[in-house]
Amino acid sequence: EGGFKVNIYTDSYSSIQVLKKSDVKSGFINDIKSNVFGALGSVGLSWVKAHAGIPGNELADQFAKSAITEGNFLDIPAPYSFLKKYIKNIILSDWQQHWGESDTGVRVREYVPFVDFNLLTHNRYLLFFISGHGPFPVYLFRFKILNSPNCICGGLGDPDHFVFDCPHTKDFHLTCPSGIFKPDWFSSVLKNVGSLRRLQEICVISNRICNELKSLN
Repeated sequence: EGGFKVNIYTDSYSSIQVLKKSDVKSGFINDIKSNVFGALGSVGLSWVKAHAGIPGNELADQFAKSAITEGNFLDIPAPYSFLKKYIKNIILSDWQQHWGESDTGVRVREYVPFVDFNLLTHNRYLLFFISGHGPFPVYLFRFKILNSPNCICGGLGDPDHFVFDCPHTKDFHLTCPSGIFKPDWFSSVLKNVGSLRRLQEICVISNRICNELKSLN
């Protein structure tokens, strides 16, 4: 106003850089940009080196330190990116606590001990395997659908048997992981299309075996 031009000096180079960006999502930053560009020609913004003995900058630092120890609390809206990350961390923390304390899912936790959005899967055959809830004699025996938990080859008809040992699925077997490597095994299979296809073929065979066993009940 009145033909005066104001120049703002700051030692925060990152603040100047973020104001130059065109893809900022923070509403707080975008409001500042709007105010600065709205006053174009009347307001300037310059960077100065910190702790270089510039009186005005040193005084600003002094006031900033005083504000931390003596000033009143100022409620500034958090940027969207911060809130998104903050809420995600809360969800993961609560999810992990529930996951670790649950009485069920013991077998699944051997392969997925820690919750992770990146490990979510809708592949039914991988879910059959890690949960044990699928076309396996052991599972169907629990619900009295079959008279025995054993495979037609004589072995215990659980998921591990069909995926790693059964002679009827030997063409599609996957490498059996030891206990501490089960999480790495799961992560690898999840990303491997070939391994997922092998699991599908194994489940097709195990389902056929279960149907054969049903006919013998």
